[in-house]
Amino acid sequence: MDKKIKKNLQELNILYVEDEEGVRVPFSMMLKRFVKNLYVAENGEEGLEFFKKYPIDIIISDIKMPKMNGLEMAEKIREISHEIPIIFTTAFGDTAYLKEALEIGVDGYIIKPVNRNKLFNKLNIIAENIDIYRIIADRYDKTRIMIQCLFGQNMVIYQLSILRILLFQISKNLKKKFTAIFEKVKLNIIL
Repeated sequence: MDKKIKKNLQELNILYVEDEEGVRVPFSMMLKRFVKNLYVAENGEEGLEFFKKYPIDIIISDIKMPKMNGLEMAEKIREISHEIPIIFTTAFGDTAYLKEALEIGVDGYIIKPVNRNKLFNKLNIIAENIDIYRIIADRYDKTRIMIQCLFGQNMVIYQLSILRILLFQISKNLKKKFTAIFEKVKLNIIL
């Protein structure tokens, strides 16, 4: 594995949701060696609870699961956060799933068995964009503090509104970039 990819993955908190123990256990053991924190759930219901409880950067989830399937879980997560990247892993290439996944706004769709190198490359791309977002958020916070020190509280409210708009536009552009890439590679189906 490329050193740059390995470094980027080491900063990630990943939620992995898979109901099949024979897939979940070895995949978790492999992922755990490369990421900062790995949270493993056995179904969508448990995955949603983990998402609410832990600081998650990326979600990798199966679609067909008991209690709550991956699509239902993703919909509920999207009600909370539109920014969290979600990648589905599934043995099914059904276009109905693809269509629903697109409507929910997932960031990838990987056919099982998962090719490790392709998955890590996808995670690396997402990690790089998460880094960009974090840098922007950090600069936003520093700019807010600087404006508050220089101009007082009233000016801060005005400047914060402008900065929020800029940050939203930047994150929107990143989402468009992901969507364009997503469509160019045939819905990010990794065989």
